[in-house]
Order: sequence, then C-alpha cells, then structure tokens
Amino acid sequence: MTKRRIKRSIPYYVLLLLPIAYLVIFHYMPMWGLQMAFRDFTSQTPMLQMEWRGLHYFEQFFSSALFWQYA
Repeated sequence: MTKRRIKRSIPYYVLLLLPIAYLVIFHYMPMWGLQMAFRDFTSQTPMLQMEWRGLHYFEQFFSSALFWQYA
C-alpha cells in the first residue's frame, strides 16, 4: 500500500525539487560566505582551517575613532 502511494506521487516529488534547489542555492549557500566576517581571513587558507576570531573585528571597528567620524 505505501509503496504504491509513493510510486504514484513521484511526479509531485519531482515538482518539489525546483523550489528546494532554489532555497538551498540562494538562501543556505550564502551563509557559508558570511563566516568570513568572524574568521581570520587569508586568501591562501581554506575556510575551515582559518582561525575563528568571533566578534574581535566588530569590536575593533566600532571602537575606532574613524567609525564615529563617518557614522
């Protein structure tokens, strides 16, 4: 019974592939690049091997005198 229902619903599953692909490509993959703001970036080092810096660069940016000059 269940196998027959699944087999009958294959066209609907195929129709779901396009919206799922859209969500993955345009909503979840950009999150990978967002990590660069929290890591010690060097162009030669792979992303997962970069040192995690957390909010260090944000604290440095907001405590800078130039931030208040241009804000």
